[in-house]
Amino acid sequence: MLEIDIHAAQKAHALLSTPGAAKWYRANGQIARQRVQLKGDAGAAIEWLPQETIFFNQADVVLETQVSLHNLARFIGCEILCLGRTASGERFSHGKVRQTYKVVVDDKPVWLEQGTLLADSATAHGPLGLAGHSVCASLLCVGPPSQRGLIDDVRAAIAPWAEPQAKFGATHMKSLLMVRYLGDASENARHVMLAAWRVLRPAILGRASTELRIWNT
Repeated sequence: MLEIDIHAAQKAHALLSTPGAAKWYRANGQIARQRVQLKGDAGAAIEWLPQETIFFNQADVVLETQVSLHNLARFIGCEILCLGRTASGERFSHGKVRQTYKVVVDDKPVWLEQGTLLADSATAHGPLGLAGHSVCASLLCVGPPSQRGLIDDVRAAIAPWAEPQAKFGATHMKSLLMVRYLGDASENARHVMLAAWRVLRPAILGRASTELRIWNT
């Protein structure tokens, strides 16, 4: 079990990343688990921007993320999930990934996403699931000010980056803005997520979108 627990106090700003990709190996009969809990008090800002997560063939993983915010806190979170090591010719043909992603504002749920992906299942190959792709990514932005006027800028920023066969887009829902990518290239997924972040960070957090050097190591 890997547990990450972050609390940004009033008016604090935390940008959190990782030094490299997270790797989940073959299960060997046991379930691997990760639990991430992020809490932001009034006026706080949290950016959760880990590098990509790679699931090796035969991995059995449970991922749980909960974000708890004051109504004056802000959050930008990104994840890039890679099924199998496609560069090495490995497919995610056996294994299981279960995921829960929950965001609450003043103890009221504003976002809940959960599901189970079985390797080589209808979900993995069907049009309502991954449609046979090996990389999926999402970026979620929560909190004031209103993001309604940003959606066109985000869509314009991400448009040049995704490869033709990929599916990607951005959606605005009240106080949330979601960017999605579904394709087969983790590098392109990262470009799409960073393009959206470059628009959202100065607009929502009032800070320049200077990339971390650790992302390029």
